[in-house]
Amino acid sequence: MRLGCNTVACAGQPVAAALQAIAWAGYDGVEFSPMHLSPDDPGSARAAVERARELGLQTVAIEAAGNLFDEKVRARLFHFFNLAGNVGIPVVSTGSAGPPTTDGLKGFVAVARDVAAAAESAGVRWALKAHVGAAVHGTDDLLQVLEAVGRPSLVVNFDPTHLQRQGEDPAASARRLAGRIGHVHIRDYDSPDQKIGSPDGQIPGRGRVDLAAVLGALGAAGYDGFLDLEIIGAQGWDPVRQMGIIAEGRGYLHRLLCAAAAAR
Repeated sequence: MRLGCNTVACAGQPVAAALQAIAWAGYDGVEFSPMHLSPDDPGSARAAVERARELGLQTVAIEAAGNLFDEKVRARLFHFFNLAGNVGIPVVSTGSAGPPTTDGLKGFVAVARDVAAAAESAGVRWALKAHVGAAVHGTDDLLQVLEAVGRPSLVVNFDPTHLQRQGEDPAASARRLAGRIGHVHIRDYDSPDQKIGSPDGQIPGRGRVDLAAVLGALGAAGYDGFLDLEIIGAQGWDPVRQMGIIAEGRGYLHRLLCAAAAAR
């Protein structure tokens, strides 16, 4: 496994500055937040991708959050798929939105079939996250959608914080999802409830998630892709403080990966 960083941790900075910070912090890859890469300006998007690669960053994914029950949001997501395919980014990550009910999940299955088909047509993978309070909010939901859709273009975007905040063991979830995980968002959380908490508390190693166990389970499940640090809520923070967050996160995760490699 290798380490990437979502540009959302550098919210408020221009994309060039965000990419430079991520490269200086020592990451191998980058996931673009929709605030830093848009299908509305393909020229600027291509320039951002080229700059990332000049800095030695592998362009891992684009995040395209939104309510996929909304037809206009889905249409925009399809533009993200086409953009990703055109610039050589293999994954577009989303949640589902919608209500966390049986009917919500059933309704999302119909949506997911169309979305997965569009991703396949664009030549990319769609990575779906189980998200607190959404129609797809747990491991059982993910497995149900994967089974119903049945397309290789649909993979799991695994985020242990969303699972643990709803009472699941994320390491056990990783083992259940073996072979289905195509993308990982990694962070921590320090709140006693379902809230994600402050950006500082999302830094790996500062919160409640046993990330060593999670990484061990991901490795045992055969996942060998990127772990993309996704820290939200730092909009308006000083760029130096944002840099400190991503650098500390990278250091902690790198130490866990080194320890896991030494134990094998």
